[in-house]
Amino acid sequence: IQLSQAAELFFILKSDVYPNNPRITFVQYTENGAEVIVGLDDTLQSNKQDYYDYIINSGACGAGGNGQTDLVSGLNVTLQEFVTNGNPVAETIRKVYLINNCIDNVIQNASNGICEELFNDFETTIESDTGRVPIDRVALNIPAPSARANNTINGDSATYLDCFATLNLGQGASGICAAENDEEISSQDYSQFFEIDSECYDEQICNFAGRANPNPTQSPTLRPSESPTGTP
Repeated sequence: IQLSQAAELFFILKSDVYPNNPRITFVQYTENGAEVIVGLDDTLQSNKQDYYDYIINSGACGAGGNGQTDLVSGLNVTLQEFVTNGNPVAETIRKVYLINNCIDNVIQNASNGICEELFNDFETTIESDTGRVPIDRVALNIPAPSARANNTINGDSATYLDCFATLNLGQGASGICAAENDEEISSQDYSQFFEIDSECYDEQICNFAGRANPNPTQSPTLRPSESPTGTP
């Protein structure tokens, strides 16, 4: 179910129509480590159906567990993919979707500073043609049944990764979509997030609005410029 729903999310976001054909990287993380399955420069980026089929037929889900989830490695690998193969144009939409059933206790530990460090990395690492730009983050939290994972998200789906995905400045397209802890994983747990007009769909998944300026000028211009630029 997890893999098929990850493919559904991809299908929602991907387009075959240029120039609105976003490049989407597919990263998998396990109990120890992570890897890029489809990179931003992969030839699969040019064919939506082939990419979807590849996820369904060649992807894996978890490949481990044993009470461990190495989300930190997954995030570091993802960030490096943006650095290495991302588009340097500032207006490019940069966004990460995290599908989570279990907790990475390293990032959950508030005392080690890892979550704060990752937050800052995703806010400030990427260099564009006009300066540093952020990567927005959406966490889709669906608790695993406690009988299957002792590090399940359990009843914390509304707050897990709050330190990473929730912005404290401005208004961006980042945040958390939380499923109830019903001791099972079903397709409905995921599809509720993909329903048009749902809060998760409109405000998180398909919200590509830019950041609001958290520090507007204290001395705004009183009238329009008499010599505006010729082109926008």
